[in-house]
Amino acid sequence: MSTRITEQMKGIMGSDDRITRWQDQLWIAMMVGYKPLFTVIFLIFLVVACLLIVNTITMIIHERIKEIGMMGSLGMTRREIVMTFFFESLFLAMFGATVGVLLGGIITGILQNTPIRWTAMMGESAMATMPLANTIFVDFSFPRLCQNWLMGVVVTSIFTLFPSIKSAWVEPVEAQRR
Repeated sequence: MSTRITEQMKGIMGSDDRITRWQDQLWIAMMVGYKPLFTVIFLIFLVVACLLIVNTITMIIHERIKEIGMMGSLGMTRREIVMTFFFESLFLAMFGATVGVLLGGIITGILQNTPIRWTAMMGESAMATMPLANTIFVDFSFPRLCQNWLMGVVVTSIFTLFPSIKSAWVEPVEAQRR
């Protein structure tokens, strides 16, 4: 039975010597089945990051409440106040995303030329129980780095709008009293 499944997998994936045991095929099926779980975990991290962004921008605005009141009393419109905080947040997002993508790209570029060997880290006996290849190869992708940079900037920009808009509704007289 396992040879029939192996032949079917080779027919689908081509002549590949990596798929030889039915345990490996079961492991592949499990990883495909876990994809929705990985998506949910990613979305949880994304929501936590967005809440952290909103909290940080709200605290920045709260600490600068007198400055916002001064801007309003000097004649800045609410739109101009919103744009001031929005562009400050956008600049910080672009800077943070650039640093993150550069570091990630450098690390990925280095690891692309240096395969990670599981047996060196876990020993031969641990690998006997896990249906994994002995080596993990990291794939450097410039388009993926650009996509991640854009996603970081867009998500941060969207989630800084609410605190920025909230800052514009501070009354100048009330802000000066604080």
